[in-house]
Amino acid sequence: MRSLLVLSVLLVIFSCNSPSAGSVDLSGYTTVKLDGGVTKAYKETADGTVVEEGYVSNGMMNGVWLTYHPEGRIKSMTTYSNNLKSGPHLEFNTRGQMELKAYFNNGVLNGPYGKFKSGRYLSQSNYKNGKLDGVHQEYFESGRNAGKVQKYVEFKDGQQHGKLEYYDEEGNTTLSYQYENGKKMTGGIIEK
Repeated sequence: MRSLLVLSVLLVIFSCNSPSAGSVDLSGYTTVKLDGGVTKAYKETADGTVVEEGYVSNGMMNGVWLTYHPEGRIKSMTTYSNNLKSGPHLEFNTRGQMELKAYFNNGVLNGPYGKFKSGRYLSQSNYKNGKLDGVHQEYFESGRNAGKVQKYVEFKDGQQHGKLEYYDEEGNTTLSYQYENGKKMTGGIIEK
């Protein structure tokens, strides 16, 4: 019984002194201690250019973390809570234009999700607890129809549920299906 007690005490002591499994590895980062137990961490190239920066508290990534393109523009902006993406996540190209906009909750996609090119949507969706839920639309990428809907799909709990439609460059429906719980029920090619 006594050896069990000693073993338990040793396990508690060692577990308190070792970093938690969720601790962020800050090797390669320069750190600056701030008030309230918060540390600012940043990583730089050999010439001093910052390539990533963010905040750590309680050994975990918390708050906004930024990554940068080599010329200094923001490449990504991600919000973390206890090492998990929680909140908005944005990605930008080298010209500063947004390419991706997503929302997370505890590391799982949750909310609006959109891909962009030249300031226009390429696609937009909605996620609920990591699964597509609601309308997903894809858009014509170029030409005079750039930005107009090319594909429309409805989802429920990660499965197609509702309409699936494709449109031509004039906006006419060319294909239409109806789905229920991921199974195609009706539909086909629309004849002109």
